[in-house]
Amino acid sequence: MKTNPRTQILLTCLIAIALRLPSPAAGAEWIDGFRNTPMEPGGKWHVHDPDRPQPPVVTPGETFSQNAQAPSDAEMLFDGKDLSKWQAAAGGDAKWHFQDGYVETQRGGGIRTRGKWADFQLHVEFSEPNPPVGTSQGRGNSGILINNMYEVQVLDSYEAKTYADGQCAAIYGQSPPLVNACKPPGQWQTYDIIFESPRWRVGQECHRNGGSPWRKGAELLRADRHGQCDQSSCCNGKAELIKKAIITVIHNGVVVQNHYELIGMTDGINAELPWKSLSKYPAPHAPEVFVELQDHNNPVRFRNIWIRTLNKS
Repeated sequence: MKTNPRTQILLTCLIAIALRLPSPAAGAEWIDGFRNTPMEPGGKWHVHDPDRPQPPVVTPGETFSQNAQAPSDAEMLFDGKDLSKWQAAAGGDAKWHFQDGYVETQRGGGIRTRGKWADFQLHVEFSEPNPPVGTSQGRGNSGILINNMYEVQVLDSYEAKTYADGQCAAIYGQSPPLVNACKPPGQWQTYDIIFESPRWRVGQECHRNGGSPWRKGAELLRADRHGQCDQSSCCNGKAELIKKAIITVIHNGVVVQNHYELIGMTDGINAELPWKSLSKYPAPHAPEVFVELQDHNNPVRFRNIWIRTLNKS
């Protein structure tokens, strides 16, 4: 049969495209993700790369810090009785429904703490929907958002896979957990998070403000914790990042992020860094930050949330 020349060209193009499209190796399990996103630092993996190795599975102990009593110097953020320490992310009182000692996410936006802390230890307990609903990023998705800039992913990753830098306990878009320590849906899980805020050496228009802080506009940006900066080094017309944010995450008693130094903000949680973008740091912000429970249209439950400041000399 004679083939139309245009048809031949079209078929040739389609074959060429098919040959170029990445596909899983024969027999490999399909995992969602993206191969056309920017490369992470080091040039090995794309942001949300499906080919990035899945963390090995570890079965955590039956209990670790479930129902852990808050230390004497901690501030109780949610004890199951009220949401007075929280507000809606968009402003106003927090409206999420709580009962039986837990609060459940609701559509319409997250809730965030009224208070702010610079360097802290945070305890959070959460439970994924049971029976599970959805797959990948639609399976019990929420998050612990710090200042609406840095996210520890909350997801049902028990016997469920997604791109490695998006699974439960990942620093979303940056660092997969060292291991997958998830418990089955419906069981209470724990996060114990140690977070250190980034620091900038402030630039022009700063002035001494009664001690170690320097003020630029309405923001309080502290000097390097190892010493004071002087007028010439701090007020040089720049805002220099002198310390990146650092986070450690213990998931169900298992270290899954070990003093990880963030490369910047989480993609997709604020307008400054669109989803699937390479992480970068925002404009300088104060060390004191709020904590937010993310609404991602999945009904995730939270309980026993407390925080304590890390006092540093």
